[in-house]
Amino acid sequence: MANWNGLSGLLCLSFSVGTAGAAALDATTPAEQAIARAIAAGQPADLTQLPEAQRTVRAAFLERALGQTAGQGNTITIVGAEVPDALEVGERNDGIDVPMHLRLEGCHFAGRVLCSECHFHGSVTSLRCRFDRGLNLNGSTVDGDLVLREATIATSERAKTGALALGDVHVSGKLSLAGLRIDGGVAAAGLNVGSLDIGLAGSKLGLLNLARLSADTATIAGAAKGGVSPATLSLAGANVHSLLRLEGLSMNRLIARQLSVSGQAMFERTAVHGLLDFSSATLNSFRWSSTAWPKTMELDGFTFKTALVTPVAKAAGKGDDDDDDWTLEFLKRAGYSQPAFQSYIDELTARGENTRADDVFFAMHHSQRRENFSVMNPATWLPTIFDCFQEYFLGYGRTVVESLLWSVVFIALGTWLFYRGRKDMVQTDDKGPCFAPFWYSLEMFLPVVDRGIAKSWRPKEAEKGGSLL
Repeated sequence: MANWNGLSGLLCLSFSVGTAGAAALDATTPAEQAIARAIAAGQPADLTQLPEAQRTVRAAFLERALGQTAGQGNTITIVGAEVPDALEVGERNDGIDVPMHLRLEGCHFAGRVLCSECHFHGSVTSLRCRFDRGLNLNGSTVDGDLVLREATIATSERAKTGALALGDVHVSGKLSLAGLRIDGGVAAAGLNVGSLDIGLAGSKLGLLNLARLSADTATIAGAAKGGVSPATLSLAGANVHSLLRLEGLSMNRLIARQLSVSGQAMFERTAVHGLLDFSSATLNSFRWSSTAWPKTMELDGFTFKTALVTPVAKAAGKGDDDDDDWTLEFLKRAGYSQPAFQSYIDELTARGENTRADDVFFAMHHSQRRENFSVMNPATWLPTIFDCFQEYFLGYGRTVVESLLWSVVFIALGTWLFYRGRKDMVQTDDKGPCFAPFWYSLEMFLPVVDRGIAKSWRPKEAEKGGSLL
């Protein structure tokens, strides 16, 4: 009897706590009452146990449930909720604080979901959820991890550029996006995360905007054989401290202006079909295995410490010989960029590959001439002629072949002329050596050579002054 009294007292206590929680949250539907009881008991709210018609949860109730303070440090788990109206927090009022971990599984949000400037004190996990009118977490803070897996996200916006909005979101841990089905794009400019992991296999994105990204590591993986996705990837102004890895991607445009990677930047089996923009990007170690050459490349101000470009498939206009310098081919196909060429020259020189460094130096000047010369602009003629003279006569001072060749030509020409005019030569020193056209030409061309012939012989003077030669 005593045991029964104790058990009945415990049941009454649990019932009173659950009833009080439901009343505080204004739970009116069966699904809301189930969520209130689950929160009070610290248990997951599995609404799939209810008939489908009873799984409705109002957005206003959900907002109050997320912002309640009881049970701090625990986890709110909601499975199978149907939210028919819009959840809008932070647009017209302040964002909310969510003191617990939040886990949503198989939930359906028919209206807009906006939680701007919200603070999640734990992790946020969404598994197999559907957002019919977009998911917007702009300006929010997540103290743990933010995980979106197998999410279906659409938007009613005509532009469809921000179906998933994560602008200026701060995630202390890991941001993981995997198996997304998005009708539109991901707008995540200013994202600040510990690590970023995006899996696009099976997805088709218009825009993946990661401009001004700040992360220790960032990995974006897809299936290159599955079509173009994303159409545009923006990493403009992004700062990755350790590792940036793109793998199996196929896109129309990669915008990476002012991208900074302190560690490794690895682009594996990645194809950019339209524009590749690395203007003013700074990379430490750059590796790219390309499945296709971009149609347009901008490398103005692009610098790196080491670079290696290799083909996955045979590229147009080049063979697949192991001796082909694909990194140099990459630089040559882009517009002229002195910093990019110089970075590669410095790398080769540091490795002791001076001959290859010279080849890159010459290729840099060829690219510069192509970029700057215009037949219709006479102002470009003289610099081009002077640059050609430096290359073909002086070898830019990097090789002696050109200078030696032209020296031989001048000496040979002088030898021939002085041989023909040897009868017109007079000796000025009776004790000097006999006249020799070759040595005379060599001594006149190179004053450091002195066998006494140039001092002992000179051309006859013409009748009216001057010399015969």
